[in-house]
Order: sequence, then structure tokens, then C-alpha cells
Amino acid sequence: MRDNRNEFWPGYKTGLEAWSSCWSSEQQTAHWHHEIQISVSVSGSGIVYDTTSAHVVPQTTGVVIPPLCIHRLQPCRQQPWEFVTVYLPITTMTPRLANLSQQKVERLSPRGAKACRELHQLIAREKQSSQQSRVLHVLMNELHQIKTSGDSPGIRSVSWIDETKLLLSRELDREVPLAELSERAGVSTFHFARTFRQITGMPPQAFHLQCRVNRARQLLRKGQPPADVAYSLGFADQSHLTRHFRKLVGANPGSYRRRARSFKNAS
Repeated sequence: MRDNRNEFWPGYKTGLEAWSSCWSSEQQTAHWHHEIQISVSVSGSGIVYDTTSAHVVPQTTGVVIPPLCIHRLQPCRQQPWEFVTVYLPITTMTPRLANLSQQKVERLSPRGAKACRELHQLIAREKQSSQQSRVLHVLMNELHQIKTSGDSPGIRSVSWIDETKLLLSRELDREVPLAELSERAGVSTFHFARTFRQITGMPPQAFHLQCRVNRARQLLRKGQPPADVAYSLGFADQSHLTRHFRKLVGANPGSYRRRARSFKNAS
């Protein structure tokens, strides 16, 4: 995403993470993450795609992207789009938020969008966690008001899909061959790859790569060196990890680790 600029602030004590982004033309690679993503347009407009729909995000409006929801973002009409994002860790999930579909992006209320921008500023300015908690409480209340649209019609359930996703989320130290996955599922390689992509919205290899990059993000936040992270997750070398990390996260592993460590030391 060479035409896109990103800056980020990992809130060490709260587990929150704030990003400021300004994108000009290139679209994001389809991906997912374990956190709740809340993004609000500051200027310009963007589009957020989930597996079935496109959601236009005009200035001052926002969207909620649930955990595990496959999505991608891009500016409207290749015009500059500035937006802020706050990632809420999975620990903030409540029974009411569990109703958010893994398939659907949801709209954020105006009050929720305002709270997201305020929370973003508090994280970026390294304000006390008590201040962040106050605004987070307002934001969570707005999230609880979301009337979910439910799963999209036509999305069917296949038992081996969930089993495969669970396997890929655990086998993080190697690339798992497609033949091995299809054999476990008891179907042909062609049928396996086609069905997995139709139901999840991305190929199995891309899903597994996202699992490994998500884990790399966690390890880097804990201060592990990028070279060690690359080795433990089965990447050929640090540059191999860097290429995929930059593409899916929007920063290189070294700068991501340094920023996380600087916030940790300052806390």
C-alpha cells in the first residue's frame, strides 16, 4: 500500500490500539483480526467491503468491524481518505457484542463515532488509562445499541470449514499444504479450495497467513525481536515476515515493536 500512510499508538496498559491513516488510491488486502475494529472518517470518504456488501463511510461517520470478519478498505474514487481507527481487544467483548456477526460490517452511531475519535486522541496523546476507560465506556454503550443485521442469506455451514480454521489457527510455525488440508476434510483439493473461499471470503493459504501475522503482532507487542518472531512462525527470514506484515498490518515489524516498547517503558 505504497500510496497509503499510517501512524499508530499501542496503548500498553489498556490493550487498545489507535491508528491514523491517510490513503490515496490503493485498496487494502482482504484480511481479518481478533480485535473489534472501529473506524471513523475524518475527511474524504472510504468504502469498507465485507464478504457480501460494500459500505460507504462518508466524513464523520464510522463502522464497526467485528472480530474474524473478513474485510478490506479503500478510498472512494481514488480521492484522499483520512480516517482514524481504534482496535478493542477481545477482552472487551461482552455477551451483547457476541451477537455481532463475523460476516457483517455494522454502522456506528454518531455518538459512537465521536467517542471513537476522542478515545483515539487519548491513546495517541498517552493520556491516563482512567480517561481512556471513561470514553471507552461511552463507546461500549453505543456498540451495545447496534441492531445487528444478522448473517447474510446464502451463507451455508460446512463442518470441515470450522475444523480447518481451528487447525490453521494452531499450526502457526509452518505452511500447511493444501493437499494436507483437503485430505483431512475428506474432499478433493479443488473442491476444498473453492468451498473454503466461497464461505470464508479468502483462500485457505491467505487465511493461514493472516493467522501467523496476527500472532506476529502479539509477539512483537511483547517485545520479541522480528527475526525471532519470523523463525518461530515459520517464515523463511525476517524480510519474508516484513513483506507480509507491511501488507496486512500497514507497518513494518521493527517499527511496530519499537513503538510498542516505547509505550510500555513510558507507562
